[in-house]
Amino acid sequence: MPNYIGAIVDKSVLQSLSAREAKWLFHHFRVNIPPILFSEVLGDLAKTKGLATGSAEGDVRMLASKISSHSVFLSEAHYSLVAGELLGHRIEMAGRPIVSNAKSARMPDGSTGLYVDQTPFQAVMDRWRAGDFDGMEREFAKVWRSDQSSIDLEALIRDTKHLRTHGVTSLDAVLEQVHATLFGPGRDYSHLDNLMQLAGAEPSYRAKALRRWNRSGRPSPSAFLPYTAFVARLEAIFIFGLHAGVITTRATNRVDIEYFKYLPFTEVFSSGDRLHSFLVPVFARRDRSVITGNDLKAALRGNCSRPLSA
Repeated sequence: MPNYIGAIVDKSVLQSLSAREAKWLFHHFRVNIPPILFSEVLGDLAKTKGLATGSAEGDVRMLASKISSHSVFLSEAHYSLVAGELLGHRIEMAGRPIVSNAKSARMPDGSTGLYVDQTPFQAVMDRWRAGDFDGMEREFAKVWRSDQSSIDLEALIRDTKHLRTHGVTSLDAVLEQVHATLFGPGRDYSHLDNLMQLAGAEPSYRAKALRRWNRSGRPSPSAFLPYTAFVARLEAIFIFGLHAGVITTRATNRVDIEYFKYLPFTEVFSSGDRLHSFLVPVFARRDRSVITGNDLKAALRGNCSRPLSA
């Protein structure tokens, strides 16, 4: 079976797979690697606890050895996609990864396709598998670990206490609150500005998008900036969910939620995370497949006795 099916797996799934199971993963799927997974893997270089191999370098080498670099797409960062959409570029949310290094290529039958040069990524993975990490990568890992240790979701709740609504204590109630706040009728201008701010857009990009919106006849904000609206809704659900107590203040939840920003660009999503399991029905389209990490591992394990060329 060729690896034409796009998939995203989180770090917990990658960690759980044996080397043989990982080979089958990349045989069956074209894996979309979002920046958050790349960051989590490299961030282990500065890890001091919970070492699977006895050393931080060993853990990164182990994870890198499971990634078949010829069967991956490196996804464009979500903030770049938001910025592009604000400038007028259409962001396709059709289950296919969006990459920055794709080039148009003429196929043998005369049709036009896209070529993605995997050589730079292969070189990085080869270095990591050999335990060769440059100074910039080591510094990134230190900063990443420092940033994660400074996450304080209790402080976020305090800083946004004006958003709390009494009586909102369930996920359904949170979803209703988010819809009323961001997509209710009659306030398109403020909704558009709020969507862009929640999605993390810079002021200069917001100003350009507002001018385009006015020139376009002021369409529905979610139709005008669909991916930006997707990201903003995700952020709002996270914040309101914290206030409602349906999302816990565990610091890793802030990292885990980042994976959802890439759901529009995959056909399959697999995770072993509780937050993902809880929220994925809210964000994954009905034509997307969601597989638990345990189920994916079991399915891949069933292939391990077969020759990989099958």
